[in-house]
Parts: sequence; C-alpha cells; structure tokens
Amino acid sequence: MPFYEVVLKAVKPITGVSLRLATADLTRQGHWIDVLSAMLKDYGVEPIDHLIVLHAESEDEYAPISVEIVAPVEQRDVSVLISRSEGRLTRCELPAFPRMASTIHHGAPALVIPVYQAVGTWMENNAYTIVGPRRKICLRRGDNLDDSLTEIQFPVEKVV
Repeated sequence: MPFYEVVLKAVKPITGVSLRLATADLTRQGHWIDVLSAMLKDYGVEPIDHLIVLHAESEDEYAPISVEIVAPVEQRDVSVLISRSEGRLTRCELPAFPRMASTIHHGAPALVIPVYQAVGTWMENNAYTIVGPRRKICLRRGDNLDDSLTEIQFPVEKVV
C-alpha cells in the first residue's frame, strides 16, 4: 500500500453553490464535476477555490449513495447562480473545522479506497474520530485521470 502522509489542519467556512447527486458511480461524479464547471463558465462565474465533492457522513465510505459537488464562489454570485440554474444549484454553507485530517492522492480519483484506509488507520492510531462529512477536493483534474491530484479531508476530534 502506498504511503500517505496525514496532517491536521484547520479549514475556513466555505460559501458556494452545490449540485446534489444520487450516485455511487465515481465516473458519473466526474462527469457532473465537468457539468458544474461548464455551468459556472457559461454564467461567467469563476470559482474562488477548488471544487469539492462532499460525502454525507452517515453513508458507507466505500459506496456513497449521494454526494454534493460544491463550487466555492463569491457571496454575491450565489443567488445569481441559483436563479440562472433554474433550481439545479442550491446554496451551500460548509462550516469551519479546527481539525481536518488531510492527505493528498495522486492518481485516478476512483482509486481512493487505499487513501481512506490510510486516513482511517491514522485516526485510529492517533485517537481521532470523524465528526462530519468527508471532502474530496479536486486540486488537479484533466484528460489524463492518472495525473489527477485530490485532497482527501475528514473533520475530526480527539476521542476522550
């Protein structure tokens, strides 16, 4: 298994728009990331940070049933995007977290299960528990998915 360095970091709150999907198929998630990116471009809005795939915390980490693809955008753009998307996009507010277990995956986004296992092992070894939905941040995504760069984040707290 490849080595993944897990670090703790704080993350700021994020305001944006999201597209909710009901699919466990990672290929379809990638398709919808492209759709959301194209919508933003068509509406003349530039995301202020990388797109995020947000997985509900109550779902099986290996086969999510629903996800949200979040585009962080300026506050002033949220209402315009929701209106122009005819209800396909919704407002999304992601809270700040003082401790996010984070690591980087280089390779096809569909091959992240070993990353989740590495973060899970790190949490167990360091007495942390998950306290919110996990995030996959698309740092780099192009035609060659093997060259993708994805940050995996889990909000965590120390187990007492």
